[in-house]
Amino acid sequence: MGEIELELRRMNIHSIDGCVVYLPRDKLLLAGDTLEDPLTYIIEPEHFAEHLRQLKEMKGWDIAKILPDHGDPDMIRTGGYDKTLIDATVDYVTQMLSRAQDADYLDGTMEDFIGDSAARGWVRPFEPYREVHEQNLKLVHDYWKDKTLPEASPSQADWPQPSSSARGSSSKGSSSSRRS
Repeated sequence: MGEIELELRRMNIHSIDGCVVYLPRDKLLLAGDTLEDPLTYIIEPEHFAEHLRQLKEMKGWDIAKILPDHGDPDMIRTGGYDKTLIDATVDYVTQMLSRAQDADYLDGTMEDFIGDSAARGWVRPFEPYREVHEQNLKLVHDYWKDKTLPEASPSQADWPQPSSSARGSSSKGSSSSRRS
């Protein structure tokens, strides 16, 4: 596209028809719906194993910044997220799958599932996503309640580790701020 080099990459993360735009010269990923802050909207729980495999693949790309379709406006305004947004998505999807048959699964709060990622500064709890999380719980539970669970996550031992400055030093926004 003119002097801007971009790559369209098909990714089965979030949905089977997912596509991201990668700008290798800028090390920028336009993530679409494949990554969201604070948690992903799940529509195809039957593809979790593939979602996790492709998240691992994405983590290996040379990415400096990520701009998702849905995220904290302050993070997006200041240049976007780093790869820890991928880690947060892996953590959430892994927990959603591995805990799907727990007796109290449907009572799990958003904080129960994103608390570690939020504590690390990778994502920020955002009140409207509480309803998304509740929908995710029901969808995942209904699909996996009577099925054998696949391995919840590819081993992260060989994944690149997030930097100690996970998301920079931007200040926390209020949960009432507008998000895209």
